[in-house]
Amino acid sequence: MSQPPVPPPPPANQPYPPQPPQPTQPTQPYPAQQPTQQYPTVLRGPQPQPGAGQVPPQYPPQYPPQPGSPQPPKDNRKPLIIALTVALVVIGGGVGLLFGTNFFKGWGTPSASPSFSESPYVIPTMSEEPSADPSLPTEPSTEPAVPSETPVVEPTPTPEAAAFTCWSGDTVNDLSKCPAVSTKDDAVNYLYYVFPELGEVSESIPNGCEVKNPKTSGDMDGKAYRALNVYLWCNIADDTWVSYRYWADPADSDELFSYRFKNNTRASYDVYLVGSEDIIGWGKSIKKRDSNNYNLLNTAVIFGDGHLSVSVFADNLADISSTFASIAAHYPSHFTGYSGNVEPPYGYFDLIELD
Repeated sequence: MSQPPVPPPPPANQPYPPQPPQPTQPTQPYPAQQPTQQYPTVLRGPQPQPGAGQVPPQYPPQYPPQPGSPQPPKDNRKPLIIALTVALVVIGGGVGLLFGTNFFKGWGTPSASPSFSESPYVIPTMSEEPSADPSLPTEPSTEPAVPSETPVVEPTPTPEAAAFTCWSGDTVNDLSKCPAVSTKDDAVNYLYYVFPELGEVSESIPNGCEVKNPKTSGDMDGKAYRALNVYLWCNIADDTWVSYRYWADPADSDELFSYRFKNNTRASYDVYLVGSEDIIGWGKSIKKRDSNNYNLLNTAVIFGDGHLSVSVFADNLADISSTFASIAAHYPSHFTGYSGNVEPPYGYFDLIELD
């Protein structure tokens, strides 16, 4: 059976003209085409041509829409898709801003302590215990109740009085509490305190100063002393001796020197310490040489309310005067001790002869 002639393809963008009915091919039947859409499809561009022995595809006729015909519905999904896209962009930007400003700093970390500056929410940690269920019965506490303590108001401490250092080295808050001189060793230590350079003097002497503790007075033909008296006998140079003496009872010193200088006084003195205008004692020198002390001249000063004395024995008055000028002693206000722990200044003897 011969094939009918194939009509030429229609021009581009033009619908095919109506086709006459085609005989059915027994060997190659074509199934009836089911329209996939109810609207005409406009084909553009050159279309493929059927080959020999093939029937060209059938296209429904395309006609321009007639006035009053129903229009295809509009696709309203596009505005919705645009709105969803914008919303996702805004939400994503907001989350990024929160992370950039540390809004979530410490969230999920038990050790972090959220603050109002970091997060307005309080995140409970794993260590927090849940509140007890008020519907459940509570067990009575077996621990005894602890009474609330009344706060104790500590009294304001009273500042302590300034400390004093005694002649003995003891520290007290009142000089009246310094110990008294009661033994021979106390007397020796007290003499070294009152005469601060006596230690150097003793060290400069080959055998040091000799400690004497007489019970009687040879000057008064062996008369017994009433109380303790101790002196250091120091040979500071050839024919020059110094006696530093402590008297527990001033009556003993007064009696001795009154006996020694009775009808034997060459000169009398007011005794000072350089640096002070106060008279601290009196002094006398003898006319006759002391037969009991190497036949030397003697000048003695008594001070400290009769508890202290210094006697210089030398071959001439010039040596006696220069020796006194080299002897240092504490001022009377420091005879018992001084304030603080720094030793106060002292002065050297100055004897002013009386007319």
